[in-house]
Amino acid sequence: MSFDIYVQGFAGGEASSLDAEPLGELLRAHTVLDGAEVLRLAFDDGEAEIYGADEPETGFMVSHASGRRVWDFLAEVAVRCAATVLLPDGPAMVGSPSGSLAGCLRNSQATPWS
Repeated sequence: MSFDIYVQGFAGGEASSLDAEPLGELLRAHTVLDGAEVLRLAFDDGEAEIYGADEPETGFMVSHASGRRVWDFLAEVAVRCAATVLLPDGPAMVGSPSGSLAGCLRNSQATPWS
C-alpha cells in the first residue's frame, strides 16, 4: 500500500510553477520508464512513480515511493525548485528560493512523522 505525496510551487499563497530546468535535470537523473503522464524513477534502494509528468513544473504527485533515497530526491527538488512537498496528514517540507530547506510545517495533529 502506498500514500500519495504532492509537490507544488507556491508564491504569495497561490499555486505557482516550479523551476523547469533543475526539475528536469533531477527527473532525468532517475527516470527509468518514461510514459505519457507517468514516470518511473529508480534509486539505489527503491523507486517511485511520478504522476503529472507531462507538465511536472505545474506540480506533480509521487506514489509507490520506496527506500530512503526518494526522500533525498524530494528534499533536493524542494531546495532546487523552491517547492513544497506535501505529505498526507504529515509535515510539509518547504524549499526556499534561497536554495535551502525553509523548514517543515506541521499540522496540529500527531502524525507518523512526529
